[in-house]
Amino acid sequence: MALTFGLIGGIILVLAALAWLAVAGGARFSARIAAVAILIFGIALGFATVPELLGRPKPVDKAWLEANEPQSRLLAAKIDPETGIYLWLLFPGETVPRAYDVPWQKQLAEKIDAAMNEAARRGLDVVINAPMSKWALFDAGDFPVTIVPPANLPQKSRPRSPRKVDPGI
Repeated sequence: MALTFGLIGGIILVLAALAWLAVAGGARFSARIAAVAILIFGIALGFATVPELLGRPKPVDKAWLEANEPQSRLLAAKIDPETGIYLWLLFPGETVPRAYDVPWQKQLAEKIDAAMNEAARRGLDVVINAPMSKWALFDAGDFPVTIVPPANLPQKSRPRSPRKVDPGI
């Protein structure tokens, strides 16, 4: 994770240097060459940062775009008192789950664990209502979880029977 923050910090420094050069450099040719070089370095640093971020759980306090989602299915959770609670959520209309990192809260961890155990025992799914709202994951006293039947799988189309081939032709 330190590498990720270092790469992002590097991008911020490159962009700050580029902005400074744009303001202080004026119309000098050497300033323009330096600006292009810094821009190329910034782009390369950006490409190095993106793969580092892929696959890592997003901290829930940074999940701004998901703040208005009405519900999500809890596919899996890893509860670790040392590092926190990791959730894999599937939002309606999406086919790929997203991973989130929730700060450690004993009461929330117990509620998530109890809901997952109950759902597994009954063969059902866990749905979190308004999962990214401030009160859902940070105030475990009112954790809005529902246990529901699993989603139906899409129906397969009937396979066509193979065509018969006349071997005499």
